[in-house]
Amino acid sequence: MTTKLKLLGTVVATSALWALLVQPALADSKKIQVGTNKNMAAVLMTPDGPGPYPAILVLHTSKGMQSDDLGFAKRLVQEGYVVLVPYFLQAYGIEPNRRQASFTTYADAIYSDFVASLNLLRNEGKVNGKKLAWPVPSGVHQQQCPCSDTAWRQGFDRAG
Repeated sequence: MTTKLKLLGTVVATSALWALLVQPALADSKKIQVGTNKNMAAVLMTPDGPGPYPAILVLHTSKGMQSDDLGFAKRLVQEGYVVLVPYFLQAYGIEPNRRQASFTTYADAIYSDFVASLNLLRNEGKVNGKKLAWPVPSGVHQQQCPCSDTAWRQGFDRAG
């Protein structure tokens, strides 16, 4: 019985170590400026290794950038994605209690900035330019998402 338990323990420990070794590590995290006028700060995170990787534009919640948003992005990097996290409310001086301005007053400008950000990702060296995603956040209608725009998506595969 003791031999079986030792063997099981060895298998579990080896499996856990293997899982840690095969997951891409966060190779780089840097602040960059994105958007049509480069007025939006963002964090670009890339996995270790040459890629190409799929990419995701991660949007923070209506409370603005939180540590959980960056933590979520880091977990996506560990799963093998290049991640771009724009500080879109901050770029327009929108306070969380005025978040409605992000989909009313500034909607077109923010939309253009997101499209520019996705195009930046498309051309990032480690990114498979046909594997991009933008999860549609609450408060954004599907029609407002660049990924649903047929002209914009031309030449892209579905993100996966």
